[in-house]
Amino acid sequence: MIGVRHLLAEGRAYIGDTPGSIARVPSGELDRAAPVIAEVTGARYVLHVPRRTRARLHGADGLGRLLTGPVDIELREGDRAVLVIGPVQVRAQIVPIEIISRLGSSGLRWIGLLGALYITALAICAALAPRDRARLDEGSIRRAVGAAAAQLWPERAPAR
Repeated sequence: MIGVRHLLAEGRAYIGDTPGSIARVPSGELDRAAPVIAEVTGARYVLHVPRRTRARLHGADGLGRLLTGPVDIELREGDRAVLVIGPVQVRAQIVPIEIISRLGSSGLRWIGLLGALYITALAICAALAPRDRARLDEGSIRRAVGAAAAQLWPERAPAR
């Protein structure tokens, strides 16, 4: 992956050999100098598949489709698409960025309640934890490992 470009309202993505392009593609692979491959207009998300370009579309319905350009694909939330332009692959997906605004007040209350319960549980655990640290006597770990090994493999137990 070389980079990620988020297209927000009224945005466009270009490919080709121009400074604003998201991928440098040789002009021999393209229809024209710097085609627009994706654009957002209001609530409409369109992926433009240039001529002689392959595309895979995986819809939110679970069906996969293979396409060749020129074609325009209108993406909806949950759809994924991959354009293959020579050696370059461009992936497109509708991703909700403002997820908190979609939750609504009841969703935010549940998240707040779960957060408060988590912090309360952490405080109770901290209050119940012992304050002083116990020290192990010399060789106790070696003896514990030896006893466990003797139970697992009685024939290999070291002679004492």
